[in-house]
Amino acid sequence: MSLRTLVAILVLPLSSACATEQQTPLFPGSDTTPAEGTTPSETPDDEQPSPDDGTGPAPTDASTPSPTDVVAAVDGSAAPTDAIAPTDAIAPTDALVPVDGSAAPDTIAQDGSTAPAPNPAQIPGVTRPTWQLVDFQPVSPRTGQTYGLEAFDGTLTVVALHSSWCGYCRSQAEKMEQLYYELDAAGTRVQMVSINSLDESAVTNQANLSAVCTFPLFQDTPEAQVWASIGGTKDDFYIYRADGTLAQYINHRSTPYNLSVEDDYNRFRDLLVEIAAGRQ
Repeated sequence: MSLRTLVAILVLPLSSACATEQQTPLFPGSDTTPAEGTTPSETPDDEQPSPDDGTGPAPTDASTPSPTDVVAAVDGSAAPTDAIAPTDAIAPTDALVPVDGSAAPDTIAQDGSTAPAPNPAQIPGVTRPTWQLVDFQPVSPRTGQTYGLEAFDGTLTVVALHSSWCGYCRSQAEKMEQLYYELDAAGTRVQMVSINSLDESAVTNQANLSAVCTFPLFQDTPEAQVWASIGGTKDDFYIYRADGTLAQYINHRSTPYNLSVEDDYNRFRDLLVEIAAGRQ
């Protein structure tokens, strides 16, 4: 056997094996092969198959989480969604601290636990206060005398907080006078009372208030501080039952009664009738 024949016998099987290997697809399930001079790792990203080019979704590694499987942590790292606390474990919003680190503002809880406590003198059922003031109403039977609400025990008593310089207050006092006579004619006994504020303008203009009514008018003083002691503000009402206990405190800012308005006047009248009858 010649040398040429021996070389041919050895080279032929190797050439066939190489040809077979080049015909094997590089990507399972695909008949395409990379362009000459490239490798799979050198194929540009924008040439990878995508769901929009008709070739189906790009292959993904099963070990790589999808965007919906991760969330960004505060420090920028990724955290699995199963690390998020369940909804029922999240603290209520009133317990959250602002991002600037300052204390959260006070909030009123459903049970009212964070609401400021009311002044004891405003709680229904409390016994009337024991203040003593001078009655400056010229036509009052006790004008110039110092006394308090004990003088009206046994009678439904309405105490209003007014300022003599205030036109609105004077209009309310005038309507209180009208209401007194209306209720008296209907058989409901009620005593109207007003406490004038202690500011200088109110003190010097007492006559403006006494000119529109005939019921007792008391002058608050720096020593007594009645308005402050009962937690009242201008145009508030305190309604005391015949037994001297508070039936209702009416804060003008939250539950206004403008007696110059017919509907408010009628509501206030009906309220007094209900209290006098023991139904409130």
